[in-house]
Amino acid sequence: MKIQSLRISLLVLIALSWSGCQVVFTNPPAAKLKDDKALRGRWTSAEKEKEAMTVRFERRNREEVDVSFLPDEPDKKNPVFTAKLFEIGGRSYMVLNPTDADRDKGFLIVRYEISGDELAVWILNSEKVAALIKQKRVAGEGGQSGATVTESADNVSRFLQSRDGQDAFEIFGKFRRARS
Repeated sequence: MKIQSLRISLLVLIALSWSGCQVVFTNPPAAKLKDDKALRGRWTSAEKEKEAMTVRFERRNREEVDVSFLPDEPDKKNPVFTAKLFEIGGRSYMVLNPTDADRDKGFLIVRYEISGDELAVWILNSEKVAALIKQKRVAGEGGQSGATVTESADNVSRFLQSRDGQDAFEIFGKFRRARS
């Protein structure tokens, strides 16, 4: 899968996740919600080989953050996702829920880290998770093109903290805080 920009990447992620090409979770992790004020605002792709684009994180309510892509495009619904933020085992995670017809049918989980004005985002490698499912190290269904993790909320948290879970993440991209 060739990813040109964050906007295309995240849209592709959501589209592919529902078609089986990414890792989808049927349950979000059991963890205390986090209000990460450092994440709020606009972030621009920091990778020179990728098309520049901006993602905006805005607080929706006490429990959710809206994830939108800028500039707004008439044929794209913003926000594209709502995210719940968690800290599990000392790491920060976003549980992404689409805002379209697939809302609440499954969740994407990404790990993120903010260091100064840089945001790094990791996604789960579907082949690695499918292999873990095949080895019965995590419950779910996996195939050549994706995986669905069906663990309970408590077990999703355990998986994210486990060595298997951490090894299944791969860097997705780096972004810089956009200045107004």
